[in-house]
Amino acid sequence: MKRTAIFGLFITAALLASPFASPVFAADDEEDCASSLEALKDDVDAATSYIDKTAKVELEKLMGQAEKAQKAGNEDACNDAIEKANDVLAKAQEGQ
Repeated sequence: MKRTAIFGLFITAALLASPFASPVFAADDEEDCASSLEALKDDVDAATSYIDKTAKVELEKLMGQAEKAQKAGNEDACNDAIEKANDVLAKAQEGQ
């Protein structure tokens, strides 16, 4: 009986605390977007000597979209642009 009561209290506390946890995850998303964008820039800088001009233009466009989305607070759009840019970079690296 004690285990059931303790388990019930634990579940109740977790459910009550869940709405307060959302801002923590949002901050993590911001950091993820910022750190992913920084890592992408580093990768592009390292690869500029051997990727073609078309890929460079596409990467610059996508990084610009990611930066705009980040400044606007749209983390989903930022992450989408970064993901697309990583795909373009990977394809460009395969073709080297």
